[in-house]
Amino acid sequence: MLGFMVGIMTGAVVEAVFIVAMAGVGYAVRAIMVRLAATLRFLLFDGIRPLPENWLENNFIIDAATPAELVPRIWKHHEIYTLRPLRDA
Repeated sequence: MLGFMVGIMTGAVVEAVFIVAMAGVGYAVRAIMVRLAATLRFLLFDGIRPLPENWLENNFIIDAATPAELVPRIWKHHEIYTLRPLRDA
């Protein structure tokens, strides 16, 4: 009888460990799918569309006289994010 109870307890522990492991695998798969979907969404809509404009700007507009920018065209949103205060100091 005692051996039977030990077998049941061992089976319950193994089952609990299996359930926890499967939950972890499920969370990992969900996280990977969300990251993949976000990456594809960015690449298709926001990443590829501006390539021609960026290529033209990098090749024909920006030269040595163009002031450096931390983030391209951030000055349109707020002047504090530019390097102009450092340059003028």
